[in-house]
Amino acid sequence: MNRIIISFIIISSVIYGQSSIDTLHCNHEILMEFHNNVDSLDIQIAEKFLLTFDEKCFNNVEYSEWSNALLYKFLDVNPQMLIELLSAEGSYNIGYICKNLEEPIHDGFDLKSIFEKVEKVNIESVIKEKVLKSIRIAINNY
Repeated sequence: MNRIIISFIIISSVIYGQSSIDTLHCNHEILMEFHNNVDSLDIQIAEKFLLTFDEKCFNNVEYSEWSNALLYKFLDVNPQMLIELLSAEGSYNIGYICKNLEEPIHDGFDLKSIFEKVEKVNIESVIKEKVLKSIRIAINNY
């Protein structure tokens, strides 16, 4: 009986931990919170925003378009924070975030200016280079 209870607790904690991350994926409420605070971001809001990115959001058009625009806004207003967070080895889906950067939803972003801002970020990391590569791809495609 004790084994069953212990097994249930372990399985529940694994499922609960994963489900708490899953509730962040594609989350419109987090996008709204980020949108409302983008000009005065704190780390907690920025972290939650980055955790919303996941491949399962690909077919969610409203989420995809809005998160893409907000990601570019983030790079424009606070590239230092974005690169610091991504470089901190959190649970971020960096591949999917970079894929989003390669495919901006419209041509209203000043990609060259954003690229220059990211270049000036005072961090040397593989992540920074991946972000720059993704923006370079976007520049070449638009």
